[in-house]
Amino acid sequence: AAHPSPGPADADIEVRIGNLPVFRNHETYLQWWAARKSRDAYDPLTDPDGAQVYPSMFEAYPSFSDADFNGGNVRINPDGTAVIRFKAPAMHQVHKHIRTPHVHLRICSGGDSSPLSIIIGRKDKIQLTPQGPMAKSECNSAENKLSILSFRRLQHDFASASAP
Repeated sequence: AAHPSPGPADADIEVRIGNLPVFRNHETYLQWWAARKSRDAYDPLTDPDGAQVYPSMFEAYPSFSDADFNGGNVRINPDGTAVIRFKAPAMHQVHKHIRTPHVHLRICSGGDSSPLSIIIGRKDKIQLTPQGPMAKSECNSAENKLSILSFRRLQHDFASASAP
């Protein structure tokens, strides 16, 4: 809540997420982060396998203070919805496996109405697939799983991906 941001100004994709938990007595926020923007041009909504591959997650993810940070922090609406924006993320290796493009999600409290910050211990993410973004909620019951309400391209020319 300390650093509200709708995501990168030059974001490629916008996703509207539903069924997010909301604290009743104080503000609830959705924080997200993804790997750096892929230097290899690809369409994240139809061809996620075309993304650049970093040899490790340590190289793939920028720090919050880096100019190429690929994430943000927005307040979740009372109806449990939020909109996130991000650049077409790269992939990265984990041991011998390659992680396809995805966006990590974290739900927390904050703001002036909350004296302390609470982070809900969930493992949620948006996985980019050839069928579009899919919500993945590990360790949660069916009624607590997030849903993708809508998504759209903000940048239409994925052929001109730029190097950092």
